[in-house]
Amino acid sequence: MDQPSRADRLVVVVSDVEIGAGGVTDDFPQSEFLGQVLLKTRQDTDLPIDFVFNGDTFDFLKTRVSGRWPLQITADLAVAKLVNIMRAHEAFFDALHTLASSAETRLHFVVGNHDPELVFEQVQRVLRRRLGGSLESINFPGFIWRFGDLHVEHGSQADPLFRVDPSKPFGTHRGRPMLALPWGSVAILEVAMPMQPVLYHFDRVKPRDVLVAQVPELQELLTGLYYQYWKEHGAGWLLGDDQLKRLSWSAFKEIVYRFGTRDLKVSFGDHFCKLVEGDGRIKVAIGGHTHSPSVWTKADRRVLTTGCWRNEFVMEGDRFESLPRVHAHVWMEGERSLHATLVEHAAPPLPKGYVPPVHKQLPKLRELLADGDLEGVERAWTRQETLDKTLG
Repeated sequence: MDQPSRADRLVVVVSDVEIGAGGVTDDFPQSEFLGQVLLKTRQDTDLPIDFVFNGDTFDFLKTRVSGRWPLQITADLAVAKLVNIMRAHEAFFDALHTLASSAETRLHFVVGNHDPELVFEQVQRVLRRRLGGSLESINFPGFIWRFGDLHVEHGSQADPLFRVDPSKPFGTHRGRPMLALPWGSVAILEVAMPMQPVLYHFDRVKPRDVLVAQVPELQELLTGLYYQYWKEHGAGWLLGDDQLKRLSWSAFKEIVYRFGTRDLKVSFGDHFCKLVEGDGRIKVAIGGHTHSPSVWTKADRRVLTTGCWRNEFVMEGDRFESLPRVHAHVWMEGERSLHATLVEHAAPPLPKGYVPPVHKQLPKLRELLADGDLEGVERAWTRQETLDKTLG
């Protein structure tokens, strides 16, 4: 859509970029492309622009430190993860530096379930220093960003498995602040991440029901692993005092539902629809988290769910088609939203060797189902690290 004549500000909302530390397990190694899109958006208008990175911009969750995924994440570990990510995506951070230096431009980084490390002031300082921005041009609003009648949040706060108490984002580890990770993140780190060498590319395939229909071993393996994890540790989560594994009642109900239905998808239900219907101050609400773009309207109220920028694919037999990248534009007049829309871009080219055929992993899945060969996963890591070096 062309710029409305009355507009005096543009808000650009980008969610779920999920840049990691490089290699084939990095979900968006082509981040330079997004940087170019954002720079062109800046060049195409003389209006003030707010670029809102709406959660999961950085994939801290899946970024290793010294080859592992620690649960007790202190500020030092969080900064180490950020440094690894910055090294792997220099062109993208260069683009953000240019934006942060542009007149009438602000960057806002909302917290998502893949980048809760953003709550550390030390991480904010390192990121602000890399981008060369001021306190005015680079903002860390926490879990929600508001401007006038526009409400932006990632969506994981409405997902019981990933909700964090915004007033208590930290616990303690050896007397030092550590992230108060939600149960969903802890389970991913302890169950899913050791399987990453075998499963990482399955995570990028949509629609999930089609994938499961073609590769039923995948859901059987994942639900079996999580069920075993629950059997071994569930009583401790409900009755114990481990601050990282203490379950809320809503999270417990969600776990029971997902085991019962075998539905492993992330969700936030009708949170955003209720938000715009129940809060007269909000006219437009924008979320991410689900990686599925959508628009919901009721009278003059609108809810936009942005898609993701990480690499995701539709599987057709042994072929993969890259899904387009979708984000949101909101044109504002003062503090009033004039028009909110989704913007779609064709996917950038993939690095060579980035997408292995899913069916080649079937023998490995069946082997894991047969005997729980975790040593085989460690051997797969050796192959994975070799492939990472080959692909850069």
